[in-house]
Amino acid sequence: QDLMKSGAVQRGWLGVEIQPVNSDIAESLGLKSDKGALVSSAQDDGPGKKAGITAGDVITQVDGKDVASPKELARLIGAYQPGKSVDVTVWRDGKN
Repeated sequence: QDLMKSGAVQRGWLGVEIQPVNSDIAESLGLKSDKGALVSSAQDDGPGKKAGITAGDVITQVDGKDVASPKELARLIGAYQPGKSVDVTVWRDGKN
């Protein structure tokens, strides 16, 4: 719809590189399941890094919605307009 209306599509952006959480990673981090998106790095100019997200964090929720996988995280974040603030829950050091 945006493309037809304005000729461009804008999507939310967190500015982190992510990978899946497998059972071995989940166990090593103390997670109860292999859901979420493991942050492998945060881009220096990205909003995620400015918010304090760092490599090794697992993003588990966005605005209270569970993140099942990296693909799900990309879908959730991409649905927001750029500049919109969202609450992101991360698993770090054995706690949310």
